[in-house]
Amino acid sequence: MNERSLSYSFAFVWTFGASALILAGIGLTEWFKPHASSDIVNVGAWHLLSFLLASFGLVRVYAARRSSPDAFGLRRTHLVLPVLGLALGFTLYAPIESLRGLIEKWSPTPASDLAAEAALLSTDTPARTVLVVAVAACVMPLAEELFFQGALFGALRRSHPPLGAAVIAALSFVISHIDLREWLPSLTLAVVLSHLRLVSGSLLPPLAVHVGFNATTIVVVLTGFGSVSAPTVLPRLVNLASWAMVGTLVYGVQRLALASPEAAQARAQDTDE
Repeated sequence: MNERSLSYSFAFVWTFGASALILAGIGLTEWFKPHASSDIVNVGAWHLLSFLLASFGLVRVYAARRSSPDAFGLRRTHLVLPVLGLALGFTLYAPIESLRGLIEKWSPTPASDLAAEAALLSTDTPARTVLVVAVAACVMPLAEELFFQGALFGALRRSHPPLGAAVIAALSFVISHIDLREWLPSLTLAVVLSHLRLVSGSLLPPLAVHVGFNATTIVVVLTGFGSVSAPTVLPRLVNLASWAMVGTLVYGVQRLALASPEAAQARAQDTDE
């Protein structure tokens, strides 16, 4: 018995459904608790709940005969690939901030949105600092990657060519961001995430990228080196060097993954019946 096929259009429907559930959940809690949208725990909890529900829904419909780890791509690949993924996450911070800087010049973020983001990432106590780091750098990347590069990519890859699955998974990640100003920076991150998922055959390298990127962003804000009110401005030479480093790491990941028997075996499991 063949598994059900997930179409490209329904991949976007699942994405809109998960995103709508997040917004509805946060809106619902606003009725009972003022400023709930500024509570990182509340926002993180709805991200986790919504993406987990959508992820297991995808697995139930499109991968019912597979084990959960296999359906999510939680499998072995070359041991160095997650390490390179983490390095890519750190390195991506500067290029993505440079894109945000360009977008801010063209379409500045409203002051009310900046204030809301600042409240969300406020760290007035040590306990609050731990919560911000845990939710923003661990919980939210895990929830999103289980859905986009896990269940969604897996369902697409079993019924579509590799490039098509990677592109739709990346675009789904982009459109899950409501603010259009975030689409270009999100696309840059999404392309790297999908590329690593595709060549490694595993969810672990893209998850490492996402954790590394979010952790870097949070650390920069918490240390005062950057601010949520404006993109971090880095010297042009640093930006160019960071773009070159990202390209080098992506190329290195691809070379290693294509030469690795472990990665080849992991890729084969994406399409095995």
